[in-house]
Amino acid sequence: MKLTVLGYLGGYPANGIGTSSYLLESSGFHLLIDCGSGALLSLEDVLDPLKLNGLILTHYHHDHTADVGVLQYYWQLHSKRYDEAVLPIYGHQLDSQNFKGLDWPNSTKGIAYDPNASLDVGPFSITFLKMHHPVPRLGCELQKKQAKKCWSLRPIRIIFLKSRRLLTMPIC
Repeated sequence: MKLTVLGYLGGYPANGIGTSSYLLESSGFHLLIDCGSGALLSLEDVLDPLKLNGLILTHYHHDHTADVGVLQYYWQLHSKRYDEAVLPIYGHQLDSQNFKGLDWPNSTKGIAYDPNASLDVGPFSITFLKMHHPVPRLGCELQKKQAKKCWSLRPIRIIFLKSRRLLTMPIC
C-alpha cells in the first residue's frame, strides 16, 4: 500500500499546501480519501484524476470536500476513461443534503456507506468510527484485504500498522 498526502491543512489552504486529501494506492487501485481545497492540483502531480477508482469522504466540511465539484467537472469535461465509466464517491447519509450533491450526470455517482458496517472498495476493507466533531464525521480504518497492513485516518494523525509496529505522522 502507498499513501500520498495531497493536503493536510485544516480550514483553508496556505503556502501552496491544500486541505485534507490523501491518495491510497494498492494493486493498481487508486482511492482518494477526502478532496479538500487544492486536492485536484496536487493529485495531477502524481496521478491522472481520470485514473481514480473511487473517492471516500469522511464528512462534508469544505476543508474535506472543496474540490469535489472541481473533480466532478473535470470528469464531465474529459471523455477518456480508464477503469471507471463514472467515478464512485462514497459518503455517509448522516447529512442527506450534502450526500445528494455527490451525483453528477455521466461523471460521478454517490454511494452511501453505513457507518456501522464495513465497506469493501477495491482491494480495501474499510471500517468507520464516529468522531467527536460539530458535524457527523467518521474516522476510517482501511485494511488491505488478505494482508496485515492498514491505515487509520483520524483527526490528529495517520497511523500505519504493520506487524505490531506503530508509526505515526501528524496531519493537522
